[in-house]
Amino acid sequence: MPMWRTNRAFYLAQEIHGRQVVVAPPRPLLWDARLALRNLAAGDPRGFLASRARFLVVHRDLAAEEDAIPDVFLPPRTDILPRFRQVFRRFGGAMGDRLEREWGRPDYADVHLRAWDLDRVRKARRAFPAPPAPAAAPRDVPGHPPGTL
Repeated sequence: MPMWRTNRAFYLAQEIHGRQVVVAPPRPLLWDARLALRNLAAGDPRGFLASRARFLVVHRDLAAEEDAIPDVFLPPRTDILPRFRQVFRRFGGAMGDRLEREWGRPDYADVHLRAWDLDRVRKARRAFPAPPAPAAAPRDVPGHPPGTL
């Protein structure tokens, strides 16, 4: 889907809030750091925290937000494709739930979005870092003493 079909809400947010918007696509294909896109972050908690963004806004239904923006072109653009409508809705719901489990309640939430103050989350994570992952248990391999591999 061409990017200009689904990013008008982000552009309007930049205009309204006077801040650049950093976007995070729901699919990892565009998360590759080699792309080096200035306003793109990986769409997972680690990517959000590593980004230059100050706030994280998770849209509950981005397709509905896009559809609500009046068209200025003739003929008007077609509706957001159903496939992308599902991707946006599923990602927004699942990611918002995941972040609530990992970071706690959002700093702001309504029927359209959930938002976290990333500076607050970064500071809290520095103060209370996640425990290290447990070491893998040694494997027993026939012909080798137990616990040596």
